[in-house]
Amino acid sequence: MDDDERLLAEEYVLLNSPEVQPYLKRYQNHVMRQRPETTPQDLDRIVKTRFKTWLKKKVKNDEIEGPRFKDLLEGPSLRVMTFETCRSLCFFSLRLLTKISEKLFVFVSKIIMSTEMSKVLTSSSSNKHVDAVVAEKEIGNNMPPGYYFLPSPSQLIQHYLVQKILSLPLASDTVKIMDVEHLDPEQLKLDEFKYNRDNEGYYITKKAERKTDVETTIKTTTGHWKESKSNSQICNEGSQIVGYKNTFTFYHADGTETAWRLNEYTTIPDIVPVDALTDTVQAKIEEYVACKIRFKKVKLPEEIIYDEEIEMDEDEDIYVD
Repeated sequence: MDDDERLLAEEYVLLNSPEVQPYLKRYQNHVMRQRPETTPQDLDRIVKTRFKTWLKKKVKNDEIEGPRFKDLLEGPSLRVMTFETCRSLCFFSLRLLTKISEKLFVFVSKIIMSTEMSKVLTSSSSNKHVDAVVAEKEIGNNMPPGYYFLPSPSQLIQHYLVQKILSLPLASDTVKIMDVEHLDPEQLKLDEFKYNRDNEGYYITKKAERKTDVETTIKTTTGHWKESKSNSQICNEGSQIVGYKNTFTFYHADGTETAWRLNEYTTIPDIVPVDALTDTVQAKIEEYVACKIRFKKVKLPEEIIYDEEIEMDEDEDIYVD
């Protein structure tokens, strides 16, 4: 295989690897945003000549993690081992594997003996016996004071909204699945959220119909939600955009503003695995949103100087990934 054939092979493997597909699509979208007039032929040429360099830069800056990406970018090794080298390596590996197996056997044996001894001790003092499953359940239902359910925006999107879109189990049932955007906040039973802050609830809901004539509003039973902030980017720890946030304020029918706030989170197709991005999933991405609904407490002036949380803006999310 000459150099040209090797480069073609590397290019084919890189551009067709499942791990690379989300980043390839992201790069193509980036090019089209910068140059809307780009034709499909020009886009293909730009991808072939510049995408690998762009991806290398992302990996180098730790924006994309995983040894698999480095292997794909480096391509196949051109070094060839002789038969004698291979035989020596095999013999060395066999000896190393034997030693590891012996140590592993001793380690596992100690664990088994320790487990059996633990059973004996537990059975001899039944009043101290705690079943592991029961213990886990009890810890879940009796969290220590000061512990709250406070997912970051990207966690709410990735571990709850995307899971719902892909018909997978949610990380916790603390996030309720129900249509809430058309309801008045007073109709919600926020006291059911045992580990949330007071007057705060998390939901996965179908996106409610809204008017977008002059300002975006969502009609409810006796009032409406009015948008105050729109399309704030939500990024994960790798600085990848995973969705957007829109903030709404609740108004009564007579136009009176309340202290109720609704943060609405949407996601994007780029973070869904390529093989799972069916037409049904695409439709669900448009259909479902994650919501955080809460009552923004108004503090009196004399209370502010004693409030340890005064630097926290409750209109913003606490955690930033």
